[in-house]
Amino acid sequence: MKGVFYSVMTLMLLLPIVSYLVLYSDVIKSQNEELAQRITGEKLASFSKSIDIDLKKALNIYARRSIGNAVAHIETNGTPIDNSNVRLKELFTNNTIYGSSAALNSSIYEWRDKIISRGSQLGFDTTINFSNVYFAPYDSFNVILNVSVEVNITAGDTTVYRNYNESVIVSIEDYEDPLYTLNTNGLVKNIIKKSSFSVTNVTHLDNLTSRKLYISSSDGASFFDRLEGSLIASSTYKAMSSNTIGLESIVYQPDLLAFGITPKTGQSYVDYLYFDSDANTGYPVNNSAISWLRIDNTHAGLYGVQLNT
Repeated sequence: MKGVFYSVMTLMLLLPIVSYLVLYSDVIKSQNEELAQRITGEKLASFSKSIDIDLKKALNIYARRSIGNAVAHIETNGTPIDNSNVRLKELFTNNTIYGSSAALNSSIYEWRDKIISRGSQLGFDTTINFSNVYFAPYDSFNVILNVSVEVNITAGDTTVYRNYNESVIVSIEDYEDPLYTLNTNGLVKNIIKKSSFSVTNVTHLDNLTSRKLYISSSDGASFFDRLEGSLIASSTYKAMSSNTIGLESIVYQPDLLAFGITPKTGQSYVDYLYFDSDANTGYPVNNSAISWLRIDNTHAGLYGVQLNT
């Protein structure tokens, strides 16, 4: 009897200790789970924030690559593209133009795959979908990319959803002007550089000409038109923006001569008029330091110069 009594007493003494150990174990387990959830939540929030920051940068980078690939296609093939919006969208989504791979990866899906891979390393299941991709002229020196982006990030029972409607303005400066490429058999390369001044006198005109700069133009071809080989701003592209979208430069005669191209000495040297097959008569500019420069009457008025007619 004594043995049974002592066994029962020992069990009664151990029971609170065992209960405490079980309870303590449950508390520790719960705390560890909460800590793990908090760490996962912090990682999820940080990863989601990184997408917020990276997305606009990525859209700009891949839009610029798409433009660069379109210009390179024209230089390589010596022919204009048929539809600037369609081909830029194709380059941006597929990294192809007319179904053929472009030289520099311009597909936004390259960025998407990198993000998905990064999420996977953190234990997240990530999906990113793009829709409503649309390129259009914004103004004379910029194009705009509009795109909708859906992002889903799943970690266990937690899902973060993001829906972005982005508009990214991309500069066309530093790209080769397709009009020069197409109209000189690829010999003369003119890089688009925006003039920091308006042309209001002969000094400005001489600077514009000698420095091969560009200014906005109400009639000159927009960048989208230039990709298509058009000389003037089309009504289709004008309708896409409330801003002036055309641009113009002065064809630099020494560049033509350097490649053995006979200049049209009687033509206005305003680029979209100079490259026109029709006659656009140009006259010497009074007080200009550039002896070969010829400008038409309309642009003389716009530039604030007098002509020797």
